[in-house]
Amino acid sequence: MKRIKIILFLVAILFTTGCTTDNTKVITGYIAIKGSAPHSYVVIEDKEHHKEYKIDNAKAFDLESKQKQNVTMEVSWVKEAVGPGFPAVIKVIKLL
Repeated sequence: MKRIKIILFLVAILFTTGCTTDNTKVITGYIAIKGSAPHSYVVIEDKEHHKEYKIDNAKAFDLESKQKQNVTMEVSWVKEAVGPGFPAVIKVIKLL
């Protein structure tokens, strides 16, 4: 009986991880820095949807130096937008 429970548990884990959706997207837009000094953050202003997305790992790709430049990047979603002033958070996978 214990083996059956373990097998069912492993099948459930494989099913849930195998059926997850791919949450990557390609975004093209301008890099900007928003907020005041202690709470500033880097965003990409998406040209297609006219939305801003906060970039979680901007320092890893040195995006602060690319301010006001048009870039294309592949990103994954970290957190959805909460409301005005709290944009969706993304993580850059690679610059294209």
